[in-house]
Amino acid sequence: MKLRSLMAAAFGVVALAQFATPASAVTLIDETFGSGTSDQFNIGVGNPVGSAFTVTGGNVDLIGDNGSFNLFPGNGNYIDLNGNTSGTITSIGSFSFAAGDTLNLSYDYGTNGAGGGANIFLGTTQIGVLSNVAVNSGFFQGSFSSTQPFSGALSFVSTTPGFGGVVLDNIKLEQTTAVPEPFTIIGTLVGGAAAIRTRKKLKAAAKV
Repeated sequence: MKLRSLMAAAFGVVALAQFATPASAVTLIDETFGSGTSDQFNIGVGNPVGSAFTVTGGNVDLIGDNGSFNLFPGNGNYIDLNGNTSGTITSIGSFSFAAGDTLNLSYDYGTNGAGGGANIFLGTTQIGVLSNVAVNSGFFQGSFSSTQPFSGALSFVSTTPGFGGVVLDNIKLEQTTAVPEPFTIIGTLVGGAAAIRTRKKLKAAAKV
């Protein structure tokens, strides 16, 4: 490709970049736990809970509006991370966030009984802590945001012993992928053009 063609392509990319739609967030998890029947107690390891998670430690309860055990009326179904022991839920899929990607996690949380706590992990990296959650005072909103690289599955791990722990609902994980700046694109194309031009000069010199 000639230098002029490459330069024209570079300016064409810039023109397109000026009118490009900004990167939008992709929803990876949007879990409301509304797909199952409430009053499911002591759901054990290997069993699904909601549509995006499975139980990977201890056991959990699925409770809510349609059952006999409803801590927060008007919120549909939700889970208690403690069935009769400390439980863990892990996303069915795993995820990869490159440096510069934006990770946004949001969730609603409360507690059952005497309060409790939980840790949040993405892969092996702890990204959140819920501790000494206020007793039976409704749902709070929690969130985590980062542009650092992460990879792995999303997990919520109860740190409360025995019956009754952190209650979770409306877990949402979103990813916005980093987009190269227009000047980065230009630099790549112009650099390629310069390299081609240099190679042509070297070939011409070699024939002399």
